[in-house]
Amino acid sequence: MDFTEFEKSCMRELVSAPLGKQNLGDLFVKTTLNHGQMIRFSEKSTAIELLSWEGDMPKLVNEMFTFFALVDYLKSNKYIYIHSLSNQLPGNALSLKPIESHTIPPDTLPIDTTACKDIRDYTITFFHACTSLVELVKNDFVTPEKAQYLEQMNEARKQTSRATLALVLSGASVFITVVAFFWSAYNNM
Repeated sequence: MDFTEFEKSCMRELVSAPLGKQNLGDLFVKTTLNHGQMIRFSEKSTAIELLSWEGDMPKLVNEMFTFFALVDYLKSNKYIYIHSLSNQLPGNALSLKPIESHTIPPDTLPIDTTACKDIRDYTITFFHACTSLVELVKNDFVTPEKAQYLEQMNEARKQTSRATLALVLSGASVFITVVAFFWSAYNNM
């Protein structure tokens, strides 16, 4: 899988997060929200509002869902392990600034889907980056499957080069044999 620069930066943050700071909600805020954006949870647990005082709302929506899709991908491929607090309710907002410092935003996007519950749950969800993710980041995001593919392609190129060289040498030996035969026949006349 080829990762976008945004996904790579998120994975670097996952790997470098210090112990005790491995909360998906905090990581989401750090990687996705800028100082003029916030996610506010409504009274009902299935709805959120994206608020933006500055910044690109479509980019925020795209990066938000990319972040959560990446978390799902990393979890399902055993790159991270996630666990949640069992006795704590999620907060009411995600933001880089304290909520009180915000005024009414010019750009608000309500979202009322099943994804909102997942987003809310991530505020009480913690992660642990597994060794495989650390290795993936260390290897410049080349997955083991891609590394194997690249190794096989490199070996195929080497074999093709060797076969081409063998063909050229074989053709040269035939040419030399023919020239030697005619040279010998010419000298015996």
